[in-house]
Amino acid sequence: MTAVGQAAWDGLNERQRIYLGVLFRVDQELGGEQRRLAARGRFASAPACVWRRVDFNNRYGPVVSVLETQGVYDGVPDPPWLRCASVG
Repeated sequence: MTAVGQAAWDGLNERQRIYLGVLFRVDQELGGEQRRLAARGRFASAPACVWRRVDFNNRYGPVVSVLETQGVYDGVPDPPWLRCASVG
C-alpha cells in the first residue's frame, strides 16, 4: 500500500473499514461471477456500472447480512461515509 493509501486507511474509523472491506469483497465476487459466466460463453454485454452495482437496502443481500454479523448495520440506508461527508 502506498503512503497516501495507508494514510487514508488510517484516517478511517473501524466501522468505515468494515464497510469498505465488505464492499470490496462483494465487488470482487461480482467480478468473479462475470468472469465465470464469460468462461461459459455467457458474457454480459452490460457495462460494469450495471453489474457491479451494490445494493445497500436489500435486507437479504450479501452486504447487509455481512454487516449484521459484524455488528455494524443499523438499518440506515446511507453508508457511514455519506453521513461523515455531510458533517464535514
